[in-house]
Amino acid sequence: MSGLITHRDGYTLFSMLCKRDLLEHGEQFTQVLPCGRELLLRVPQPRVAELLVEDLSCEIKNRSVIFGQPVATAIRAANRLYAHIVTVKGSTCDQTLKASVRTKLGHLGVSCAVDVLARRTIPVAGNEIVGYSVRLRNVSDTDSYTVQTWGIGGRRRMGCGVFVRC
Repeated sequence: MSGLITHRDGYTLFSMLCKRDLLEHGEQFTQVLPCGRELLLRVPQPRVAELLVEDLSCEIKNRSVIFGQPVATAIRAANRLYAHIVTVKGSTCDQTLKASVRTKLGHLGVSCAVDVLARRTIPVAGNEIVGYSVRLRNVSDTDSYTVQTWGIGGRRRMGCGVFVRC
């Protein structure tokens, strides 16, 4: 891919993928994570082949972004995971977000240490959405797959709550 993209470009990228009929707005289990020179798309296994599209490009903030040949890779377990931004409705301070993340992890059957790091915002439809970066520690292999597959919180199609190995 040429040009850098950031977590703040998630909404724009998701919208572009929907407009090109590569993703559907209400699609379940889809995660979009813009990151530097890469765009991570997590989709259910049956969708992978149809998303291996070449020559995908878009314009973000008056700059042309061209994606290279897509590569399909499987999720790998890690005992530490990181999400650049996690948003949970009603959780606007670090303590309420930490409690919400722990609750959501509990619903997934995941037990691990939770660190809430820096406050972050992303633009979504003209509004700034508040969230925090989150690191998970002491994550079992099984729990690692669960968290990376499901994510935590809302707006995962726009890059929020998407966990990667760290």
